[in-house]
Order: sequence, then C-alpha cells, then structure tokens
Amino acid sequence: MGNKQERSKAKKRKYRHRHKCRLLLLPAELRIRIYELAVVERSSVMACYPERVKQPTLSATCQQIRRECLSVFYGDNTFRFAIPTA
Repeated sequence: MGNKQERSKAKKRKYRHRHKCRLLLLPAELRIRIYELAVVERSSVMACYPERVKQPTLSATCQQIRRECLSVFYGDNTFRFAIPTA
C-alpha cells in the first residue's frame, strides 16, 4: 500500500514541476507590474456591507501569486465603504 502512495506522491511532484506557472519565472518587478495592470482599478472599489470585496481571480492560481497579487490589490486600490444609516 505504501508503494502505491509513493507512486501517487511522485506523480504529483512531477506534475507540479512540469506545470510550474511561467509567471513565476519572471522577475518580481515584472510580476508586480502585471498585477498592477490586472487588479488596480482607476476608480475606487466599492465594498458593500455585508458582502465582501471580490478578490481578483488571478489570486486563485497559486499561493505565491495570491500573496503578491492581493498585496497589490489591497495596497494600491482605494476602497469606498457604504455605512448604513439606522
């Protein structure tokens, strides 16, 4: 049984290695510029309670891209919040 698990793990490692995201092969400065073009809005982003701010789909590709992309998204956008009145 352990043999089957080892083969499965080896296949996953091989797949991950072969399908490494090419975006991550670029220098960090270029990736950041790509994120800026992809996720920074010209106007402010409306954050309506109780809904959450919709995160860019680019951030769902892998953990490293998620960290980098969301850092740009939350750091460079201006957010507006509607405060409900009673």
